[in-house]
Amino acid sequence: MVNVPWNISRFKELTHHAANIRSQAIGGLNMGRGILLWLLGIPLPIVILLVLFLR
Repeated sequence: MVNVPWNISRFKELTHHAANIRSQAIGGLNMGRGILLWLLGIPLPIVILLVLFLR
């Protein structure tokens, strides 16, 4: 005899957990991309000013 309701509820629970993990991973990537762009963008004006004034 197969316990169908348990299998369906377990499947729904696992898909819910997978969706949570996926959304957290994507959120982490977006945050990392933002930090990387910020780190690249902040020094750029300083480098340009140094090049202009030290010529």
